[in-house]
Amino acid sequence: IEYTANLKTNGDSDVTMNRAWVEGNIGAVHTKFGKLPTFSAQGVIMDDTVSGAEFSFGNVVKTTLTAGRYDEDSVGGSVGDYAAVQFDYAASKNLSLTTGYYQYKDTTVPAAAEDTDKIWALGATYKFNDTVALDGYYAKSNLDTAQTANEKSYNAELRYKGAEQTAPGSFGIWAAYR
Repeated sequence: IEYTANLKTNGDSDVTMNRAWVEGNIGAVHTKFGKLPTFSAQGVIMDDTVSGAEFSFGNVVKTTLTAGRYDEDSVGGSVGDYAAVQFDYAASKNLSLTTGYYQYKDTTVPAAAEDTDKIWALGATYKFNDTVALDGYYAKSNLDTAQTANEKSYNAELRYKGAEQTAPGSFGIWAAYR
């Protein structure tokens, strides 16, 4: 919850809810409903909140389905629909693979000019040990831009440890090329 107040005028105040969701299992499916955090593999495509639902299932290949609405704070000042399917596979103790399809539909433009951005992506993470990992990610979209270079995204990241919110004093260092 975020609260803002103008103490000089003793009047205007504003309260916003950043995240509020329920989660639990329905059979073998882990579910989340509400204004929930969503994080595509390595956070390249989406690392924000959507108002919607998320379903995760599978043991060998974990499948995550997400659908919801995003607001202007999430994606470059627009409002719209977000949908994603992501597959994660632990190929070995040290190597994990991911692939996914993501879709953003801007609902602030007139229906005749409606634009849906479609993105597919794949990536991998290799853990050298418990503290050092290397991530790589590639994504391609159908964005209509004058520069075709904007239709592709790359991410290479070397990580050491990682800060954990529940562990005071924890830290992480990373170097990335994006």
